Amino acid sequence: TPSGIVILSIFAWAASEFDVGDRLQRMPPALSRVIGAGVALVFVISLASSVYLARAYMQDNRIDTVFPVDVANYMIDQGIQGRIFNQYRIGGYLIYRLSPASQVYIDGRTGILYPVDHFYRYKDAERSADALRTEIEKYDIDLAVLFNLQRYYSLVRDTGVLKLDYVGNRYSLFRRDDPNFPVLGDLLASPACWNAGMSAALEAEQTKAAQVLPTNSFLKPSFIKFMVDYSKSADRTAFIGKLQIDEQWSDSRLRFTAYQALSANLDAMANDLFTEITDKVFSDYLGVALAQARLGKWKAAEQSLDDATRQTVSYNPSEIKILRGLLVQIRNNNTLELFDDAYIDRIAGETSPTDESVIPRLPQVSAFCPEIRMAPAL
Repeated sequence: TPSGIVILSIFAWAASEFDVGDRLQRMPPALSRVIGAGVALVFVISLASSVYLARAYMQDNRIDTVFPVDVANYMIDQGIQGRIFNQYRIGGYLIYRLSPASQVYIDGRTGILYPVDHFYRYKDAERSADALRTEIEKYDIDLAVLFNLQRYYSLVRDTGVLKLDYVGNRYSLFRRDDPNFPVLGDLLASPACWNAGMSAALEAEQTKAAQVLPTNSFLKPSFIKFMVDYSKSADRTAFIGKLQIDEQWSDSRLRFTAYQALSANLDAMANDLFTEITDKVFSDYLGVALAQARLGKWKAAEQSLDDATRQTVSYNPSEIKILRGLLVQIRNNNTLELFDDAYIDRIAGETSPTDESVIPRLPQVSAFCPEIRMAPAL
């Protein structure tokens, strides 16, 4: 409406300024009708374009809700059906949009339809890949709809069963069969696992993303393009070194770039990148601690590890092993103030029965790339 008022006012001003009425009266009737029709057409096109943009913005706003509207639309359009492991808060919405063709794992009827024990298993499955795999096998689950968070990408990847198929504004869809973005999904889960051999697959997935992902998916357009450009770069160290971080960078882009900076020994840059991540996971604190340790900032590294153990939790043995390796190196170079030897000995028992009391060097970046579990044979 405001746009229409502005457009109408501009036309009214132009008509009065140039005495359009008088000029049209002096013209031949046929020519005046053509000009009048042209002016009306321009006016209508201007209004129509404003209405089109307004509708597009309204559609984006409708998608940007607490519910996976875009994921549900995609599943319906593509005929994707099956049993879904889903976040608790969206179970009712998925039933509303996808039932009876698809069934959800849980919704808000705990204590009515679902026993409390089922809710506890759901919470375990949200935290542990082994627990999630057990539920997938028990209920023959084909799909998962989860928040766009690194811990969920990592959780699903570690099951070795489901892969990334679609990324919306807030939620992602994972599926067992023929997923669209298996490589991107693995890199969102563990960006330290990038290698040059992924370049061709990333380009193919970039093309597919342009075809299936919504305009407001956080993967489009900059994140995938950035990964492809990096993969194709002749001098990747120079590529990373020239980057300018800004507030538009997503956590996923910051995280991916931080690991590449660590691999290129750009430790100060890696420290800054990991620090900028808003929704940090346990491995982010380990990454920034490794960068600080490489820079000889032992107290800062110990503080980062203290933040990790206080603000997040890890159930991943490889991350606990990295934590211990960093603590041992900090202890070898500086007096520990926030941890003690008893803590280091205790976490040693959680990772390996072998004696690793003397670790000769800091953990390598490759330690952040766990072995990807393969899906069991059907």
